[in-house]
Amino acid sequence: MNDHSGREQVELADNRRTESSELEFLDAIATREAENRRQQYAKEKELHHLLTRTLVEAIPEAVVTLGRLHDALALTAEEARYTLADPAIAHQQRLLNSHLSSSGGLLIEGAPFDFEWRARKDFGSPDADRTTGDMELSVWSGATPSNVESTWNGAGIGVAFRPKARSTYVRVAPYLRYGYEWKNDSTLEVARNRGELGVLVREVGSGIIIVDNRVRLWNDGTSWYQTHSDEQDDVFSGSTYFFASSDHEYDVWFWFNSSIDFNHTTSGFLDFGSSQASNSLFARLVFVVFEQWT
Repeated sequence: MNDHSGREQVELADNRRTESSELEFLDAIATREAENRRQQYAKEKELHHLLTRTLVEAIPEAVVTLGRLHDALALTAEEARYTLADPAIAHQQRLLNSHLSSSGGLLIEGAPFDFEWRARKDFGSPDADRTTGDMELSVWSGATPSNVESTWNGAGIGVAFRPKARSTYVRVAPYLRYGYEWKNDSTLEVARNRGELGVLVREVGSGIIIVDNRVRLWNDGTSWYQTHSDEQDDVFSGSTYFFASSDHEYDVWFWFNSSIDFNHTTSGFLDFGSSQASNSLFARLVFVVFEQWT
């Protein structure tokens, strides 16, 4: 084996270790976030049950009345699906592929990107494709086993970056298209629905987190006989700033997460109560601009 071939194999092994480390870190975030959401929902559910039980104990006919409301108002939640179709995205991607450049203090990165990540807790259909920059989340409570009543999903695209100068101030801004739908539907029980967009910057090797920014997309809850829903599409192009050095490489992640909590059915005095929740999201990271100052 010649020296050149040996160096290539070592670099390939290092790249694989780096990617594995990045994915393990994001998996740890998924686990922690899922547990935090579960605990928050458990507290809210307990308080709601206490309020409902107090009502039933204070008013003898309350159970009968609530049951009649259920028959009149119960709705069937439909799985939310959102498809983003924008011809401008394909056109912009073709321009990037033909005119990709790094001049002066500007660097433009387009697909294919360097990393992809997807994770779920219990159920859902998260997906990410670094070759296109696509990310997708989809969860629906109606398709789950009776013993599962919450989930957390995440999907992200990562870009490797090394600045030119030993000491520099970096601005990173994506062109990130996304659209989503969500729905909560309660019959006496609590439903909870959340979605976030995140920007994460980590120093390769040390694993130090340089940036961990979150943008709330939606955060909604229902109870009693409430039904809430919404759908939006938007572009995220916000700038993130951080100090960096050419002595280190950095991985910049753009990622989404969503979670739902719900209750299939209540046993005992409110056995007709239940709640449902769903959400779906589709996003595409079209390009990323890095600007460097020395």
